[in-house]
Order: sequence, then structure tokens, then C-alpha cells
Amino acid sequence: MQRALPWAAGYVLSPRTGPSGIFTCSPSTVSSVSDSRISRRWYGTNTELQERILEVISIIKREYEEDLSLDYLAGSVYFSPCYLSSLFNKFMGVSAPYYLNSYRMKIAARYLLTTDMTLAEISELVGYRNIPYFCTLFKRIYGMTPTQYRMSAA
Repeated sequence: MQRALPWAAGYVLSPRTGPSGIFTCSPSTVSSVSDSRISRRWYGTNTELQERILEVISIIKREYEEDLSLDYLAGSVYFSPCYLSSLFNKFMGVSAPYYLNSYRMKIAARYLLTTDMTLAEISELVGYRNIPYFCTLFKRIYGMTPTQYRMSAA
């Protein structure tokens, strides 16, 4: 299996602070490409919790092509899945599965625009073994099928 392109590792969130002073992101922020690092200025929060959330994000970015589950991510930082889900949502403003899917779709979109690989190859590269499910998620996030997205850029 072909490995992910090197530019995929550089995808991170653009930091912004919400009204409560907690780092937040919106769906458009999740899919934005930036070389900036995630802000560590989560006011009034435990630094250890921040580090664990950053570790989860790092795992997602490193292993997005693998079969990642909330149980796996939670176990990697020694949290229960329910607790991780709650913290991730609090700190990031989106759920961990939503973040993972958005991240994968952003990389898939790049593959669609920069390569001539088939949908099957791209879906497997970004961690989806079921092509119809990949197409459904892609359409939900981008509003068009992967094929339409590729053709709209041509």
C-alpha cells in the first residue's frame, strides 16, 4: 500500500480563542491548512489535560490511515472513551470522530486534486476500506461527491 504524501503531516488547526478563553475550532477551521501550532493557551485548564488532548490530535495526524476508534484513542492517553469524548469536545469544539473524519477528508480532497489515483486507492489511503461510506462522508462535508469535486477543479 502506498504511504501518505509528506504534506499530509503538516495539517494542523489554526488557533483561535472562543469567548470563554478556551481554544475552539469550527468545521472550517478543522479543514484549514496551516503551519501554525495549536495554541497552548487554554485559560484556567489543567496543563496535563491539554497535553493529552494534543497527544490525541497528534495520534490522529500520525495514524489517520489506520482504523482509529474512540476506544483506541482514549486508551492511548489513559482515559475512558466517554471522558475523552467530553474533553475533546470541550477543548476543540468538535467531537473526536468529527475531527478525524474532517482531517481525513481534507487529505482526500488534496489527493483528488493533485493525483490521478482512483477513489478506491484514495479511500484506503485515508483510512476508509468501504468506498460507498467514504463517498457519503465526503459528500456530507464538501457537498459533492469525490468525482464531482475532482471534476470541478479541472
